[in-house]
Amino acid sequence: MSNSTLAQTNALIEETTTYTYTVSDPFCSKSDTVQVKVLEYICGDEFVYIPNAFSPNGDGDNDILYVRSKLIDQMIFRIFDRWGELVFESTSRADGWDGTFKGKPCDPDVYDYYLKGTCVGGEETLIKGNITLLK
Repeated sequence: MSNSTLAQTNALIEETTTYTYTVSDPFCSKSDTVQVKVLEYICGDEFVYIPNAFSPNGDGDNDILYVRSKLIDQMIFRIFDRWGELVFESTSRADGWDGTFKGKPCDPDVYDYYLKGTCVGGEETLIKGNITLLK
C-alpha cells in the first residue's frame, strides 16, 4: 500500500488479500474486513464475445455487429466476404459493422472475421471465426 494511514490509498495487489480496517476515537473502536480476490484472466476468445450471427434489417435488434470485451485495449477487427474481399475494418470496439459494403447492403451469407487485439496488461490475442449475416 502506498500509505496505509491515509483515508485514501493505492495498493498493488498480486494475490488474494484480506484487509482489516480499524476506525477509532478516544471512546470506541470499530473494525471490519474486506477480501480482495485476484483472479487470473487469459486474453482470449473466452473473454471476447463476437456474435456468430446478426440481422441488419432495421428492426432495432442485432442491427450492428460489435466486438464485446472489457479486456481488449487495442484491436484490429476485419471482416471478409467469401472471396476474401475486406468488407469491414475497425480499430475501436465502439465501431460496429452495419452489414454494408461501400454503402450498399451485403447479401445474406457467411463472412469470416479476424480479430487481433491487445488486452489490458499488454497480452496479445488472435481470434478467427465466421459470422452469418441474416435478413
